[in-house]
Amino acid sequence: NEALTKVDESTDLARQSGDALTQIVENIEETSDQVQAIATAAEEQSATSEEINRSITTVNEMSGQTAQAMDEAAKAVSDLARQTESLAALIEEMKKS
Repeated sequence: NEALTKVDESTDLARQSGDALTQIVENIEETSDQVQAIATAAEEQSATSEEINRSITTVNEMSGQTAQAMDEAAKAVSDLARQTESLAALIEEMKKS
């Protein structure tokens, strides 16, 4: 009887060990899936970050171009004002003649 009890206990322990190993394997597979999901999300975030960086670069370039255009427009307005003054002076001279 004692031998049968030991065999039964050993069999039960072996079954419990098998169940535990099965659970460990399932947990490892689940963790692997989660790690893969995290890696995929990280790649997507990286791609999005790169796109945002490109957009910021474009905005910066456009801001620089706008500032340059504003400077050129200011110079053109200043030149036009000088030409207007010169023209007004010429008109005054012609009126006096």
